[in-house]
Amino acid sequence: QIQNLDFELDLQQYDVTVSERRAEKILRIHQAQLRRYYDLNLSQNVWLFIIGVLCIVLGAAVVALTCFWITRTAAVQEKIIIASLGGIGAILTNFVAAIYLKMHATASNSLNVFHSKLVESQELLVSNLLASRIEDEQKRWDTLSEVSKSIVQRGKNAVDS
Repeated sequence: QIQNLDFELDLQQYDVTVSERRAEKILRIHQAQLRRYYDLNLSQNVWLFIIGVLCIVLGAAVVALTCFWITRTAAVQEKIIIASLGGIGAILTNFVAAIYLKMHATASNSLNVFHSKLVESQELLVSNLLASRIEDEQKRWDTLSEVSKSIVQRGKNAVDS
């Protein structure tokens, strides 16, 4: 809220047009939403990674406990049962860990793709802000027209590739 108040004070301090004020506010709102999205996404990715690592550690602990119990047990049948259960437990735990780590990698890749889209949105909003500062109305509309054409061309290039 302090940042928003500072922003409002800055806007009131300088002589800006309505279109400039609107462009500044849209850019500011986008930046705040972008920051919240990144914070949420990073916290989720951290938890996915931590759970994956904990599963790997748990798998190693199951193997270690199995080895410990096998050395403490005298009967061959008990050793076979303990070794089988320990091996199965370790495999399943590491399978869960692999799934979590794969989820982490997929989430990271999705974040990279989404990040590039957000960068394009940010560039669009900055170009809108810059265009709003052009005083000559005809030049401003020509600039906005060129920005629109560029957006359409990017969309066509993205579809083609």
